[in-house]
Amino acid sequence: CGIVLTLLLCCLLCLVARAEDAEDPVTLRALLVGCDEFLSHENIAPSAEMNVRRMANMLATDIRGYAAIVSAGQGVGSVQALRELMQEAGMEPMAGGAWDGFAHWVQQTFAEADDNDISLVYFCTHGLYDRVTFQPLLVLSDGISEENLTADSLRDALDAVAGQKLLILDACNSGAFIGKGAWDAQLRNSFQSADYQVLTSAGARENSFLWRDRDGVGGGSYFAQELCEGLRSREFDYNADGQVTLAEAYQGLLESHGASTAQSYPQQSDFA
Repeated sequence: CGIVLTLLLCCLLCLVARAEDAEDPVTLRALLVGCDEFLSHENIAPSAEMNVRRMANMLATDIRGYAAIVSAGQGVGSVQALRELMQEAGMEPMAGGAWDGFAHWVQQTFAEADDNDISLVYFCTHGLYDRVTFQPLLVLSDGISEENLTADSLRDALDAVAGQKLLILDACNSGAFIGKGAWDAQLRNSFQSADYQVLTSAGARENSFLWRDRDGVGGGSYFAQELCEGLRSREFDYNADGQVTLAEAYQGLLESHGASTAQSYPQQSDFA
């Protein structure tokens, strides 16, 4: 009798779990940011914008479907009111200054995310180091205003987004954001948390290469091209189970992408 009751209880718990999943399904959203025009760095147009388009087209083939794919292919500018904007979106405010352009896209894209959702953020821009603090930076620019985005500031902003975050950084030195690919031990993983999955195009002390044609019409990064093609063609689905995990994407990029060394956190992740 005890065994029967235990089995019945297990069945009821399974039914409750399935009902909860049906009521609150996993919702996917993506924010894709590409910066081409800069005030104090080399312009890379149209490479970043083309990468944003590639990523958007690739994500649109995901059979799970995305509730939103927001593309900022013309870049985002600088720094003012992230605290206020995040408060308006019902998010926890962050200390210090902020980036009004980036905040706008965060607010619009992820305001409705809950703990059961997945939020993907992609950046293609210049990656460098602060000359004083030596902390890694991404350059946010729309060609009119420009601001450096630190790893800690990016983490603070995305911590306000509920659920799992998948961060893809397509920039020079991008491995520094997760402390990977450096010959010294000074760098740390700014995204060490169960809430984050991170894929970068290069190591912490490594360039990430872009290309553009002579006419300035076509361009992109070798990393984004290989990533999109490996996912779209399912070449990165090594165990042929119908999905590509972060670990498989990382392995595929190590084998197919020779321009720079992709890095990932966690190193062996079964996150699809």
